[in-house]
Amino acid sequence: MRKLTLVVLFLAAVVWFVSQPRAAEQTPAVIAKFEYRVMTRGDIEKLAPGEDKNFEGMRTETLTAGLTKLGEQGWDLAAIEPFHSTKQRVNGAPGKDADGKEIPGTGIREVTMSYPNTYIFKRPK
Repeated sequence: MRKLTLVVLFLAAVVWFVSQPRAAEQTPAVIAKFEYRVMTRGDIEKLAPGEDKNFEGMRTETLTAGLTKLGEQGWDLAAIEPFHSTKQRVNGAPGKDADGKEIPGTGIREVTMSYPNTYIFKRPK
């Protein structure tokens, strides 16, 4: 009886395995392609139709209206890169010669670069 049960289970497994579609028979996956758009908050607010963009109380409304306009064009908000600043070394600061005398424009100075919020959108091509 035990051998019969094992034979039946084995045959059931073979039938199941044979009935499964092979990799060549499966339809290939379609890879979605997107186009991207990078904008600042100011760029988005400029899309708001006919509103006074200088009135501080309307900043949220103009941002919302601009985002709505982008949504109507098929753009989806994919990511927001927050405001950040970095220190960079640039040439052009006054330098000093071997005697300690200043030489204009030959040194390196450190400046802080600030970058506003960046909004990244995508939509299918």
